[in-house]
Amino acid sequence: LFEAAYSKSLGYLDTLLGDARVASRVPVISCHQYVPNDKAMRQWGMRAQQNRKELWMSEWGDWKQLANDPETQEAHAFGYVGKILQAINVMHAQAWCMWQAQYLFAAEKDRLVRRKTYWAVAHFSRFIRPGMTRIELLAAPLQGTAWLDQKGHRLVLVLANPGDQAQTA
Repeated sequence: LFEAAYSKSLGYLDTLLGDARVASRVPVISCHQYVPNDKAMRQWGMRAQQNRKELWMSEWGDWKQLANDPETQEAHAFGYVGKILQAINVMHAQAWCMWQAQYLFAAEKDRLVRRKTYWAVAHFSRFIRPGMTRIELLAAPLQGTAWLDQKGHRLVLVLANPGDQAQTA
């Protein structure tokens, strides 16, 4: 596993993968998603494709204050949706790993309560399963991703409406 935090690590990645002995021992390239730049995300995706490696997004955290009011939680959930879609659609990551579960739950007395971010992430992890094939989705004005489950003979869509008006897909 090669893991790096920023796009500046691409030169180091190129050096490592340029050595056949090292490249054969690196099955997965893993990148943090703190750089919001689509250009950097595309570069990671291209490196993985060129070197026939899996690409995972392994770390991203949202350090905003987590208020429990519905409006803040909704904005926070859509932030997660945007990051997951960027990793899938721009970076072409095969996995999006949760960095800090505290952003999915609120501690209330002696129990954890699911935040709206939990449900946003759950839609991706529940419906998009290993072995599915991603296909291009043209769903403007909706945001989303589309997958084929050839074993189950089904099409899986995870869509988000970033606006405040109802939309149809």
